[in-house]
Formats: sequence, C-alpha cells, structure tokens
Amino acid sequence: MADRQEQGRGRQGRSWITAPEAVAVSVACEPRWPKKRWGLLPLMAGWQAASALDDRVMLKWPNDLLVGDDKVGGVLVEARGTVVVAGLGLNLWWPNAPSGMAGLDEEPGGWSRRDAVAHAWAGAFLDSALDPNLAGFSLDDYRRRCVTLGQMVSWGEGRTAMAVDVDPEGALGVEDAGERRRLLTGEVFHIRSTGTED
Repeated sequence: MADRQEQGRGRQGRSWITAPEAVAVSVACEPRWPKKRWGLLPLMAGWQAASALDDRVMLKWPNDLLVGDDKVGGVLVEARGTVVVAGLGLNLWWPNAPSGMAGLDEEPGGWSRRDAVAHAWAGAFLDSALDPNLAGFSLDDYRRRCVTLGQMVSWGEGRTAMAVDVDPEGALGVEDAGERRRLLTGEVFHIRSTGTED
C-alpha cells in the first residue's frame, strides 16, 4: 500500500497521474474460483471498490471507477500461473483535478482514510477470491453499477455497437442491427454516451 505510485501502469501499459491525496494498493492470492470464471475477477475487484466507498461510485467496464463523468480510480488484475495480483488506484482528494478526473473526497483525510479504504477493499477482494462459490460478488450487482451498459462502444477498425450485457465470463456483450458479439477487455477502444459525437 502506498499514497503515491510513480512507476505503475494501467491497463495495456497506459500511464496515469495521481491526486495529491490518493491510495494505491495491491494484493496477491491464488483464487479458488473455477479458472473459467477468472475473467470476472477484474469486475469483482471494481465492484468491491465501489461498494467499499459509497453509492456515488459507478463502474465503467472493465476497470474504471467514476463519480458522474469523472474518473476517480481504477483496478488492474493480472494472472501468472495460479497467482493473481489485483491493484486498486484511487484519487481521494484532488482540489484542482484535470478535466475528466476527480477526487472522491471534499476534504483531505490523511492516513486513516487511506488505510481504511485500502484494508476494506483488499479484505473484500480476498474474501471473495478465496471462496470457490464466488461469495460476496454478484454479476447482477455489477451490472446495476455499470454505466457502460446502454452506451455505444468502439473497437477494431472503427466498429461501433451498443453495450447490452456483461456475460458470466466477464466479456462485454454488444449488439448492432440485431447481431450480437462478445468483446474482451483488450478490444474496446472507446466508450461514449449514446447520441453524442466523438
């Protein structure tokens, strides 16, 4: 756990900037979920973070935490063999945040706030990941917090479609002209509100 991370990275190697008061926490474990369900681990990690915070925090598939239209944090989950490492980065207090980003809190909270958030999320993630019955996580609960559903997404060579579901393996289901397909996390380039221009 740290309050600042200078050498980290996001999904697909993306970089990020950090708020004046933030928390970065990682946890490693050997999940007891069936291997075919491991695609849900990033979604569970995000949902556990949102649940540990407050009702304002929503989820943008696959790994962003939002308040309104602003990103306040994200999760990254990677597997190597039987070990999974899950990381959470969260902006807690950011009085002059850049456009599109925000801090979760209106006032600085200090180490007690950072500790509370980190321990709540890490504990909830481990409790669920180490239970073979996926205790503490419901895909329906994730869908209710996922703002991606009902929006247009872009992938590949300029293809676009409406996001309509998240399936039991964590893939995003999209539909265009009655045709459905599954998108994996590395395929989606852009998500935008329905009816807006890029």
